[in-house]
Amino acid sequence: IGDAKRRQDIFDHEQVSTNDHMHLSTEVGEGDEKSRKTFYREFKKVVDASDIIIQVLDARDPLGCRCPQVEQAVLTSGKNKKLILLLNKIDLIPRDNLDKWLKYLRNEFPTIAFRSSTQNQRDRLGHVKASL
Repeated sequence: IGDAKRRQDIFDHEQVSTNDHMHLSTEVGEGDEKSRKTFYREFKKVVDASDIIIQVLDARDPLGCRCPQVEQAVLTSGKNKKLILLLNKIDLIPRDNLDKWLKYLRNEFPTIAFRSSTQNQRDRLGHVKASL
C-alpha cells in the first residue's frame, strides 16, 4: 500500500507539472482557449488575494471533486496560504462513510464536514401560509 501511495504521489506531481499552465488540447477552439486563459488569470488573482482557500467537495464522491491543480496552485503560490477541504452534503452518505472520508482527507489538509440539506427548508423558503 505504501509503494502504491508513493507511486500515485509521483504520478500526481508529474501530472500537475505538465498541466501547470492549464494544458490546452489541440482540439480546443480559439474561443475556448481564450476563455481558459482568462479563467486561469482570474483564478490566480483570487489565490494571490486570499489567505485561505476553501475547496468544496461533494461527500458522495470527494476524490472525483478534488482538483489537484487548485491544490498545487495554492501550495506553490509562494505565500503562507492555507487550503481547507469542505466536505459538503454529508447528509447524503452513511455516517460510517463520512467518518472514513474525514479521516482520509484530514491526513492531507484540514477538513470540515458540512450539511447543506435543503429538504427540510423547502417548505419554509418562498412560501407564506395564509388563509384567504
